[in-house]
Amino acid sequence: MNKTELDKAVNFESKEIREKPNSNEFTNFYREICKSAYAVDDYPTYAGLEFTWKKIEKEFSLLKDDRENNKFDSPLSYFMYMVEGGFYPPPEVMLALLNCFENYYQHKGKKSEAIRASLINRYTRFSLQGIPPSFISFVMFR
Repeated sequence: MNKTELDKAVNFESKEIREKPNSNEFTNFYREICKSAYAVDDYPTYAGLEFTWKKIEKEFSLLKDDRENNKFDSPLSYFMYMVEGGFYPPPEVMLALLNCFENYYQHKGKKSEAIRASLINRYTRFSLQGIPPSFISFVMFR
C-alpha cells in the first residue's frame, strides 16, 4: 500500500470494509494499514503499534504464523485466544475491537435479545463474567 492508498484506507473510503466491521476481512484491513503506516513512516499510532508488534514477533515467532494465517471467527475470538495463551494480541485485533467499542457506545449498546442469547450459547467456555451481554453480542454480531 503506497501513501495515497494508505490515506484512503485510514479514512475508510472502502464501503465494503465498513460494512463488515466484525470480520477477519476487517481485521486484515487494519493489519495492512499498520504494516503500511510502518513502511511509509506515517500515521504514528498505526506505525507505533506495528513497531511494537515486530518486537513481540521477534521474541515469539509462533505468533507471526497466527497473524499471517488468521483462522479465527472474529476479532473477539482472536483476542480471547491470545489473552488466554498469555500473549498480547496483534495491533489489528486491538484496533478492530476498539472500533467495536466505539460503535457499541455510539449506539448505546442496543442489540436484539436473540443475538445476545445466541452469543451466550456459543461462547460458554469463555469466562465472560462482568461483561454486559449487550456488549458481547454487539461485538460478535455487528
